[in-house]
Amino acid sequence: MNKKIIIVLLSIVLVEMGYLVYKEMNPNNETITSVDNIDTTASTIDYEKEEITFDEEGKVEINLSNVDSVYNITSTGVYYFTGTLNNGYIKVNTTQNVEIILDNVTITNNSGPCIYIENANNTYIKLVGENTLTDGENYTGFTDVDACIFSKDDLIIYGEGTLNIKANYQDGIVSKDDLTIENGVFNINSKDDAIRGKDSVVIENGTFNIEALSDGIKSTNDTDTDKGNILIINGTFNIKCNQDAIQSENNLEIDNGVFNITTNNGAKTISSYRGMDGNSTKTTESSKAIKAVGDILIKNGTFDINSYDDAIHSDDAININGGEFKISTSDDGIHADNSVTINNGTIIITNSYEGIEANYIIINDGNIKLVARDDGINVSGGADSSGFGRERTTNTSSNNKLVINGGNIYVNSTGDGLDANGSIYLNGGTIYVDGPTDNGNASLDYDGNFEITGGTIIAAGSSGMMQNATNSNQGTVLIYFNNTLNGGTSIKIGDISYTPSKNFNCILISTNTLKVGNTYDIMVNENKYESITLSNTITSIGNGSMVNGMGRGGRGRY
Repeated sequence: MNKKIIIVLLSIVLVEMGYLVYKEMNPNNETITSVDNIDTTASTIDYEKEEITFDEEGKVEINLSNVDSVYNITSTGVYYFTGTLNNGYIKVNTTQNVEIILDNVTITNNSGPCIYIENANNTYIKLVGENTLTDGENYTGFTDVDACIFSKDDLIIYGEGTLNIKANYQDGIVSKDDLTIENGVFNINSKDDAIRGKDSVVIENGTFNIEALSDGIKSTNDTDTDKGNILIINGTFNIKCNQDAIQSENNLEIDNGVFNITTNNGAKTISSYRGMDGNSTKTTESSKAIKAVGDILIKNGTFDINSYDDAIHSDDAININGGEFKISTSDDGIHADNSVTINNGTIIITNSYEGIEANYIIINDGNIKLVARDDGINVSGGADSSGFGRERTTNTSSNNKLVINGGNIYVNSTGDGLDANGSIYLNGGTIYVDGPTDNGNASLDYDGNFEITGGTIIAAGSSGMMQNATNSNQGTVLIYFNNTLNGGTSIKIGDISYTPSKNFNCILISTNTLKVGNTYDIMVNENKYESITLSNTITSIGNGSMVNGMGRGGRGRY
């Protein structure tokens, strides 16, 4: 495929990314019960496609073993490099397009970069065979140059070869404009960032083995609202870094790929991280796995994340349309300051402070299983500035909503299971909550309403703060027990049964198989506890400490 066509097409996707994020929040334009519809409009994108080809038959062949210190490229063309250059570099200074072919090349520079593109229209670097670049710990005679491969203009790296980079000064690969990488194997060990593009980073395929003392892959343009994006289409990414693994100053889109990410040596235990009081020994540096100042759109992929900070974090909106996620984090599993939308995928969070957090959370489908040291699914505990080592605040608003339209969800929380500083809407899906064992939290906690129009929910835990639904179209029963039942005790009512894994003294069950007017036996470990007749869609049995829909007091039988 023509190389320039590749670059233009990827640039178009970046321009349209904001549209993709919001459109896929509600892809079928469905009306969400009791919740405002989501705007799916977008502007039309106009573009012109430019094609550039190189005549490799007219290439200039250079054996770097015959180069003294610097090979200067001052005009357009194809430059084919072989051999070894000790204590030198390749320099590009032209207003035209240049293609550099690296074929089993070794370059070391004790006092500067290995490839320095001072000026060019577009520079293409093609990888053939295995190539190794090593820069010096200090740069001499260079101004504002801080990477083993450094370009002040657009940089495109492609090919099927391997590029080994040992960045002893700061960064591995940097473009002060757009950076595009297609295919290849990249083994990068950097003293600072591994891969950095100012205006954009586009990666299509390839294998990336990264160890960085700062960030793994990042964009940096924070002044132009149309720039600073990252787009990843397939590829394998093994990233170990002290700070953020993938960090975008604007929007971030991942269409597919395999991601094995560890930040700052991974998740820590409560004693070394943060207890329930919010105190922490966390450093001030951000150590998130996938992070964007703008929106995050994930369409597919496999993610194995072990992060010291949030695993997936956006200052705006997160949309997950598919993929497999295994997450362990000291902080939040999935956090957005604005909204989180999950349309599909398998999400397993084995360790987190809070599992999923945003002002507005909508779950349309998918398989979700999470363990949280505080709240499981939280709407909303405030912006990220209130988390991880800082005072946590809540933001109660009628606009804060947890909407569940489908999916299979399991929550195991030490704090609240489903917590809304706003309202909860259950329209479909199957939800199980093994909630807190202390009376300062509850399996269900909301400030506004809890409306049920469909789906199944079973939530077991402590009774002190437990709440029933405010409105329900189906049988909803909240049972309080006078005594605490041990984890492993089975509860059955009608055709619904559940065995909580933790101690509990209340349980809420709501399903469309529970019908008003019918009589049901409540079974505990297959022993009959009580027979009840549902006179309303919302029923409470036993003594609760709160009333008026918030742990409604019942008949005092248990």
